[in-house]
Amino acid sequence: MNIFVAEDAKLKLEKDLQKNPEGVFRIGISGYTWCGPSFGIALDKQKEDDTVETVDNFKFTTTEDLKDSIRAVNIKLENSLFGKKIKVTCN
Repeated sequence: MNIFVAEDAKLKLEKDLQKNPEGVFRIGISGYTWCGPSFGIALDKQKEDDTVETVDNFKFTTTEDLKDSIRAVNIKLENSLFGKKIKVTCN
């Protein structure tokens, strides 16, 4: 699985990581829409059985099922009605 993090998203992730410097960003399915799953990201504690991938000094993990199902993860910052938020897309 390849993980790509946009430059503007790196700033947001760094800010989030200040709250939990030992944390890992967990990529997962946050819901389903008529076109398929929606993906999300959350800062979490690293578990013993997590497979961790480090990209640009950020640690990422996901379930083995999801890891086997997707080739690439794109993480970017986008504008929403509530301000800027992280957007995760997977291919």
